[in-house]
Amino acid sequence: MYDAYNLAENLDIPTCPYCNRIYTKTVIKPSKITRPTFDHWFSKSDYPLLALSFFNLIPSCNVCNSSIKGSSPFDLDTHFHPYCNNQKEKKLLDFRYSYEHKDYSTFKFKIKHNNKFSKDSTEAFKLKEIYET
Repeated sequence: MYDAYNLAENLDIPTCPYCNRIYTKTVIKPSKITRPTFDHWFSKSDYPLLALSFFNLIPSCNVCNSSIKGSSPFDLDTHFHPYCNNQKEKKLLDFRYSYEHKDYSTFKFKIKHNNKFSKDSTEAFKLKEIYET
């Protein structure tokens, strides 16, 4: 029987593609132990025919999937999709980050976006706020 554990294991995406900070490895043996949650990139309510499409199921951490993204509407023109290569349309995820750490009480995290697509994508997943913590 093929199930969500098998899909997650076959995709073999080791960390959340949205925040790149929480492991999403699947452990099946000796018994089904853990797997990532699956984000429906296109919402199930707006696109019910895509609810079980492999293209629409993104293995992600629970924080990004449920707490941050939730049912927020995303569009390929404005937000990063881990399975799409948008280079032809100039929709590159292109940003840099840096930080200042002077002492234990002074810490700043910065993201420099090189295009609006990157800004919209990183802001949607609250990457600045997450990495500041």
